[in-house]
Amino acid sequence: MNDTPKLPALQSGGAIRAIIPENFDSAYRIANAVVVAGMAPKDLSTPERATIAILHGLEVGMPPMASLQSIAIINNRPCIWGDGALGLVQGSGKMETIKEWIEGEGDARVAYCRVIRRGDPEPKIGKFSVADAKKARLLGKAGPWQDYPERMLKMRARSWALRDAFADVLKGLAIVEEWKDIDHDPAEVQPTPPKPPKPPSLSQPITTSEPSQFAKNAKNGTPPVPPKPPAKQQEPVKGTNTPEEPEPMSPHQEADYEADELPLPGDMLSALDAELADAKDSETIEEIYDAHDIEAKLESIPQGEEFLGTAIGIKRKHLKRVKNG
Repeated sequence: MNDTPKLPALQSGGAIRAIIPENFDSAYRIANAVVVAGMAPKDLSTPERATIAILHGLEVGMPPMASLQSIAIINNRPCIWGDGALGLVQGSGKMETIKEWIEGEGDARVAYCRVIRRGDPEPKIGKFSVADAKKARLLGKAGPWQDYPERMLKMRARSWALRDAFADVLKGLAIVEEWKDIDHDPAEVQPTPPKPPKPPSLSQPITTSEPSQFAKNAKNGTPPVPPKPPAKQQEPVKGTNTPEEPEPMSPHQEADYEADELPLPGDMLSALDAELADAKDSETIEEIYDAHDIEAKLESIPQGEEFLGTAIGIKRKHLKRVKNG
């Protein structure tokens, strides 16, 4: 008796379609598989960041794999690459024509991008010049601005034209080539109190603007007076209990302690998504969302603000579900 399981026959002519997740857990599973396989971009190196990229891509109509290649996290903000933005707009069917060109030579170069939206007779024109790049301290900057200046001028002009004409398609996504060049405010860091200064060593010379008494006496022929020995510190009386300072925790111990005390954003969003899935009307969805107070909770934990857009997207998904259901 043959116990080998019978596999389904292979069919020819079929088309492999993109897997579109229908809930947060499915998106997280796809993101985790890509990260574990080592195929995620550098800025999406964790399942959580890759999940955010997938969810943002889904909101503008991109499948998961395309989202991971076109969405980037720059300064904690999801952005889209310039080529991805152009492909997204072209795929929407709302673009009639686009024309890109560069005029002038040397420091007089100006990049132009002219787009026409269907149904809108007024074209939108974006332009960016070498003078603009110099004003923004971009020209000559190490990286693409130094190696491919004309390409970067073109991307800036394209960014402005597409954002002006197709804001409904891009849905607020910034363009990577523009957003990564902006000087963002550094994260607020609590200053470390300065260490008390060490007493000067007797072997080190004393540098002051006025001559020391030792130098004055040496000049006048007066024998130098030896310095007084430092006073002895009073030793604690035997038999008394002196409080011992606790040993400082290492950075790894502090990280483990904080991780045990704080909730995970993924768990919070999964719980919200699961409870909203049982709601039958928009009023119930709003009540559940308000009861979770998810936005306040995310803002209270480190890097939780990155997941605010995901929480709002989960609520919108279920509102759309009950509306269309």
